[in-house]
Amino acid sequence: MMFQYYRILLGVLLLIIAAYFDFRYRKIHDYVWIPFIIIGFTLILYEYIYHNEYRLSLLSILFSIVLGLILTKSKTIGEADGLALITVSILMPLFTSETVSLYFTGLTLMINSLCISLICPITYLLFNCYQHINGNQIFSDFQKETNLRKLRMMFLGIRIKSNRLKFGIIIEKKVKGINYFDFNSTTKNEEKLSQSTFWITPSIPLTIFMLSGFLFLIKYGDLSHYLIDMII
Repeated sequence: MMFQYYRILLGVLLLIIAAYFDFRYRKIHDYVWIPFIIIGFTLILYEYIYHNEYRLSLLSILFSIVLGLILTKSKTIGEADGLALITVSILMPLFTSETVSLYFTGLTLMINSLCISLICPITYLLFNCYQHINGNQIFSDFQKETNLRKLRMMFLGIRIKSNRLKFGIIIEKKVKGINYFDFNSTTKNEEKLSQSTFWITPSIPLTIFMLSGFLFLIKYGDLSHYLIDMII
């Protein structure tokens, strides 16, 4: 049980460091992961030598590696997010407590993180509704866009002034002088920086949600269970 406390502390420390670098510099160097990976495998080796418990831990790590590769290759998450998922799984492959059943940490961490990240589209929708109610013509430059695409945009982004653009991806484009939404945009378009306002999707690092998801896992377990219970 004592080793689980160490694993929890190491996992929290790793995700705090990763979230800081990801938010501050938008990049996490490899040297962040290496010490934690070494410590994690050292703990697994200890379990094997003294308790002969390792098979389920290795299965959980293998599952997290496969899951991380699938999500990064499909560009669902970034490479740093995938490495964070795998490293946390190495540090703490399994999690149990008095109130929580046995979990594969990597799977539950990703479920919790993605569930918590749903706060973003809900927040965008509420913000855009507030802007619209207060008379701000947030779609005044997009007469060619359909109402369905405008509704989609209300979940995906917000319109801000250009001088407030710091972390975000511009999700609009101009074609022959006409403004359109650009839902597939992945980079900032420097040619648009002369505009006074932009539709952007804020680029919030997933590692921040992973830290929140990990803390929720430690306290309560799988967040999706609570959401399903609320719906049902």
